[in-house]
Amino acid sequence: QSIRYVRPDEPDKFASAELVAIDEAAAIPLPTVRALMGDRLTFMSSTINGYEGTGRALSLKLLKELRDSKGRGGVDAATAAADAVSGARSKKGEAKVHEQRWAAAAAAAAEAENTAANSGPLREIELSTPIRYSVGDPIESWLNKLLCLDCGTGAGVKLLGGAPAPQECELYHIDRDALFSYHKLSEAFLQKLMGLYTSAHYKNSPNDLQMLSDAPAHAVFVLLSPSAEEDADSLPDILAVVQVALEGKISRKAVEAQLARGHRSAGDLIPWTISQQFGDSNFAQLSGARVVRVAVHPSVQGMGYGSRAIEQLYRYYNGDMVSLSAGADAESEAEDQADETSSSDEEGADINGQLGSKIG
Repeated sequence: QSIRYVRPDEPDKFASAELVAIDEAAAIPLPTVRALMGDRLTFMSSTINGYEGTGRALSLKLLKELRDSKGRGGVDAATAAADAVSGARSKKGEAKVHEQRWAAAAAAAAEAENTAANSGPLREIELSTPIRYSVGDPIESWLNKLLCLDCGTGAGVKLLGGAPAPQECELYHIDRDALFSYHKLSEAFLQKLMGLYTSAHYKNSPNDLQMLSDAPAHAVFVLLSPSAEEDADSLPDILAVVQVALEGKISRKAVEAQLARGHRSAGDLIPWTISQQFGDSNFAQLSGARVVRVAVHPSVQGMGYGSRAIEQLYRYYNGDMVSLSAGADAESEAEDQADETSSSDEEGADINGQLGSKIG
């Protein structure tokens, strides 16, 4: 026997392999991972959180498919066992045919579950003991909290207010100065937001957090429930979050000069790509908004919240909707100057209104 390292983009070289080990499988495109698995024994590892984390794409997509196929085996076995029980055509109540079918289905489902648990197609093992740090190390805890590296596994991502109708939810534009104001409530809201990214499927790195905080062309929107502004004592549930990048408005001379040298400036992905691929230097003069990230809470995925957020965002940038805080900026500024000596508790009580402005 021999052990070889093969690049994941060369699946033909895995044809004779009896065992395949894929490290950080979530960082590899899922079609490639499926091709590498085949019918052989496969070990897949993935780091969810931390600065080496690669997100939950593996567990939310590929492993979910394997779990569903594993569960369908028990359903099929129970159905077959129930159909195999036959009784008299008359007086079924006395013969208790239905009870026999239920008992047979339950026994078959339990046997299928035990068989799958011991020798099924999927077995999951979770490593929770730290490797580089000791258990409960304060430096690791401080680092994870500072860089939002471990915010997708706690209770902060759980929905507390249920699932309202998507049509009743509203989109809010987040004030990033308030979000990164070092206030304890704004910090908690930031942890919830980054936790939603992680629990959805995105890989979060310190660079992503830095871009979210100070990239001038980026903006963050969250979809909240209708009662988000009514409860001032707690942070609202984030149903969906959309991060966009404003692009374009590049002069024609700048585009032609960059393309003539074979270079392109950082950022403005779509304008530069279209200009480079099609040789159109006029396209970059247009302005637009590119969706960088869109994530929906795992508990309400597939229920229309993402579509509602994108619809509201489209209407906002299309001019059909405006920020409700735009007309009240002068009045709020005067009130802020009058309340400069307010206590930190009073500031915390109004943090929900300071974090973002409603779009409507």
